[in-house]
Amino acid sequence: MKKTLILLAAITFGLLASAQTQKGYVKTKGRMVNGKHVSGKGLPGATVSIKGGNSVIVKNNDGSFSFPVPAQSFQVQSVQKNGYQLVNTDAFTDPLQYSPNPIYLLMETPEQQSQDLLEAERKIRRTLQQQLQQREDELESLKETHKITVEEYQQAMKKLYDDQKDNDKLIAEMAKQYTLMDYDQMDELNQRISDAILNGRLTEADSLLRSKGDIHQRMAEIRRAQQAEAQREEEIAQELANLEASRIGTQKKLNDVAEDCFQYFNLCKLNHQFDSAAYYITLRADLDSTNYHWVLAAADYLTKQRRYQRAILYYNKAIPSLRNKNHLSGLAVVYECLGGLHYTSNRVEEGILVLLEALEIASQIEEGAEDRIAHILTNLGVIYNETLQYDKCEDVYLKALEIYRKLAKSYPVEYESDLANTLSKLGSFYVKTKRYEEAEQMLYEALKIVNESRETNHEYDVQVAGIFENLGGLFRHTNRLDQSEHFYLQALEKYRILVKENPQAYEFGLHDVLDDLGHLYYRDKRFAESETAFLEALEVARKLVLEEPANDIRLATTLLQYANMLYISNRMEESEKVLTEAVEIYRRLAKTEQAYHEKFAVSLKLMSLLYIDQGKYLDAQHCLEEVVTYYDSIYDSNPERYLKHFQKVLSQVPQAFPTEDHANKYSVYEKWLPLVNELYQKYPELWEDHYVTALGELSYHCIFLKKFTEAEELAREALSKDPMKLFVYTNLAPALLFQGKFGEAKAIYIQYMDAKKEAFLQDLNDFEAAGIIPEKSKTDVEKIRKLLSK
Repeated sequence: MKKTLILLAAITFGLLASAQTQKGYVKTKGRMVNGKHVSGKGLPGATVSIKGGNSVIVKNNDGSFSFPVPAQSFQVQSVQKNGYQLVNTDAFTDPLQYSPNPIYLLMETPEQQSQDLLEAERKIRRTLQQQLQQREDELESLKETHKITVEEYQQAMKKLYDDQKDNDKLIAEMAKQYTLMDYDQMDELNQRISDAILNGRLTEADSLLRSKGDIHQRMAEIRRAQQAEAQREEEIAQELANLEASRIGTQKKLNDVAEDCFQYFNLCKLNHQFDSAAYYITLRADLDSTNYHWVLAAADYLTKQRRYQRAILYYNKAIPSLRNKNHLSGLAVVYECLGGLHYTSNRVEEGILVLLEALEIASQIEEGAEDRIAHILTNLGVIYNETLQYDKCEDVYLKALEIYRKLAKSYPVEYESDLANTLSKLGSFYVKTKRYEEAEQMLYEALKIVNESRETNHEYDVQVAGIFENLGGLFRHTNRLDQSEHFYLQALEKYRILVKENPQAYEFGLHDVLDDLGHLYYRDKRFAESETAFLEALEVARKLVLEEPANDIRLATTLLQYANMLYISNRMEESEKVLTEAVEIYRRLAKTEQAYHEKFAVSLKLMSLLYIDQGKYLDAQHCLEEVVTYYDSIYDSNPERYLKHFQKVLSQVPQAFPTEDHANKYSVYEKWLPLVNELYQKYPELWEDHYVTALGELSYHCIFLKKFTEAEELAREALSKDPMKLFVYTNLAPALLFQGKFGEAKAIYIQYMDAKKEAFLQDLNDFEAAGIIPEKSKTDVEKIRKLLSK
């Protein structure tokens, strides 16, 4: 598959606390029943185990317990009671700090927890259905009273139904949130707000939230209080106790405002006001940048909304707090997310460096980090593959594959999907590096795992679409075009369905398959079908660029492919117009990222061909010179790969000028000869033939410029490297002849007459027509002609 946004891991962090003897409760959740608060009950007999410490048995009926914490931070290892399961499992994932406030460990019977989840889902679903019905009735009324036209009614209804498509995901997310709530830890007003939202009384919830006052004024009040408190702390050390009390009150207000921001966030999501939702979740994060839970929740939501630059800002805000708490697993995830975002924003080198840092952090985690390490390795493989760092790419993919095979063997449900994903990416890499048998093996293994381990569902469709696309690429590269088209079309069908459900997430895949189909069709000379695919791919790409400018790399890729199709089908002017746009995008990217030098050079090379075919020789020469500049900057990384590109560029030089324009051809070869010589010195086996050829060509053009001595020297240099380059003798012989060295010239003409007779005679005719034969050599030329004509 082509470059895709690296999947960013969901981040779940628990609550933190800190004190010498930690207090806590093991209890069931407090809940709301028919609008009334019903307290949870304590669970005596439960056992709480602290990592590195002793186990505590809860003896009090209210579920309270206490224990000495062995270090500044501690971690709950397990909570057990027969017939119950832990609800707030994040208590296991986060190191906790001492706190004068108790920790709450919530437990419920599995049956009760399942019932709570189903009840929450039912209520939220009913709210959304009622909203839909209410809006339908409103639109119907507007239509009946002729306040809107039939067309406006139809458009409004379509938008209304489109907005409902992500409801299942929304319902699942919110139901899970409300199933984890403990109403015992809320004051009465917040209990009423949460109950109103859950039961669909959204107007009431909004009114209750607003009854607390304007949220911005309350925030301003908090800020003023914080400033006053900070000033008072500096000025009056004696009032530290009063200041601390004030701080506690302010923190309570801050937490209250933060909770309201979160409630507004949920309200906006229910109303499909996603921009407003982003506003409130970032508003909460801005309240306290040291609370990395809030900051990361904002970063994660911004990423889902494709606001990549703001997401990067909030991920970076979380790093200091995570470092202060030595939260390695959290840091690894954040750096992985940042690496993916930098790469998606076309900052390739920075993306690689950040991912390597994520890998280093993950390797420091003592246990349980294998899946994180494998995930980072896979994402590094994606970038290495895109930037042609093939040795590194295969290395990280194989390491990730080894880890996922081990994990999938022990935990198939959790890790077979990751295993299939890595196999698919490795298969795509093998296609790119022409290891087709290995590629086919990997891709079919991935498809087998997905088909056997999952029922048909959303996640299945996503994975299968990607594998189908990679299989299409495999068969295209191995000239099995019918099979290639079959898999591309299957991938396209799945992406079209996925885009209808969630365009933001899957338009990337749709674009890439359309681009692949366009390429396949023009290879098969089905130009009309190719153009249709490319035009749709361009439409999607332009939409993606409007949403995020960094997506212009996809636009450039399709423009280049489309321009090549137009060129092959002899539509030169159209091709030039399309290619010009691609070149400018690649030029801009290449200025800051070496990873784009090759693509820029490829686009310039195609432009030079277009100019040559249209007789714009000077423009072609400028393009070719710029191509060489960029190939020189990336050649050392993979000389064998770029050998063919230099060869093509050098072979185009003579075409960039009229046949008789030997002066310009000499000028260009003279300029390029030191570059080819440098490459020959570095890689003699790869570049000897090209160096000898360049010497021979320059020698030939010297003769037409009457630089006979230089022509001789260049020819002899070429033959000293490779005496079997017979075409060079056709330059050496006339160079000697025109200097009056008849005997040496005659010996060469006689020795190679059988192999090069026609070339010798044609060259003499060309030299004569060009008027470059010296007067004193004309008699000798006639002697050679008679010799060759026998």
